[in-house]
Amino acid sequence: MEQINAKNLTVGYGSAVISDASFIVEPGEIVTLIGPNGAGKSTILKTITRQLKKYQVLFILVEM
Repeated sequence: MEQINAKNLTVGYGSAVISDASFIVEPGEIVTLIGPNGAGKSTILKTITRQLKKYQVLFILVEM
């Protein structure tokens, strides 16, 4: 399994919806994104899965 380490994640459609978000997800960890409509939850997931172009992000996958 791999650790997901995102630093300075900035994503959006044409303009940034989320700016400078950073997080680490450990192997086996369950993470939930909570927020109102239009807050950028789906945009973050689509960027991580490379369905959307990223503005600025450093992803580090660490083999555990």
